[in-house]
Amino acid sequence: MSREELRSKLESGLALTAIEQALLEAYLEEDAQSDHVQQVKGMVPCEPSLAWRAHLNAKLEQMRPAPKRWFSHLGVKLAAGGLATAAAGIALFLTFANGPQPEPNSISQDLVRWHQEAVAAGGDQNAKPTDSDKVLFGESVSSL
Repeated sequence: MSREELRSKLESGLALTAIEQALLEAYLEEDAQSDHVQQVKGMVPCEPSLAWRAHLNAKLEQMRPAPKRWFSHLGVKLAAGGLATAAAGIALFLTFANGPQPEPNSISQDLVRWHQEAVAAGGDQNAKPTDSDKVLFGESVSSL
């Protein structure tokens, strides 16, 4: 059996007989003794140098723009937000600190004044309005 026939049988995936296996081993041993195999085995192993890669990385590092630092302005943004919130809070406090102011000559102003007079006099806050209070609010005494 020739080398070509043995190679085609191996490529097709067919099983080798014992004689074919022995022939294959003999061919491999014979090839191991050839000149070009000896030359390859006799070469000094050398590992490729990666100095070019380090040089390239150094150049790329020089060309790269500086990274954007998003956190450098974070303190300024937080401070501005805090100041805006504080200003809004102060404005709301000053607006509503004194409570709602009733319009002059309105019923609510009369109710507030009556309550303040009753508290100042030390009277019972749950007392019913008197006839003078009813006249004050425009009701007639005779209608009650």
